[in-house]
Amino acid sequence: MRRGACGLLTLALFLAAPAYAECKEHIALVSPAELAREIGRSEAWVIANHKINLWQKMDSSGRGRVVGKMLPGSHALILGRNPQGYKVRSPLDKSVGWVGKIQVKRTLWQDTNTREACTR
Repeated sequence: MRRGACGLLTLALFLAAPAYAECKEHIALVSPAELAREIGRSEAWVIANHKINLWQKMDSSGRGRVVGKMLPGSHALILGRNPQGYKVRSPLDKSVGWVGKIQVKRTLWQDTNTREACTR
């Protein structure tokens, strides 16, 4: 009888686990603390005043014009990539543009609906 109860518990935990049907690769931008150290300002100043540009294009011919903004430390779904950067949709203003790799701390896999970490 005890063995059956354990099996039901295992089944219940399996069914409650997230499915991650929308697991996709995202960027994580450099944090406000990292930028504060780099530019010699306080973290509070960076949070209040600094935004990261999204560019119309990012290739050997240039970046084009600014099409949107992102906040330091934010995450965004990767829509494309090239050697210079990533094409993303900004969670701040929903604009689509390119961010330079120098602004990106890392990439990670997240569920696009819940923002929970997941694996491929």
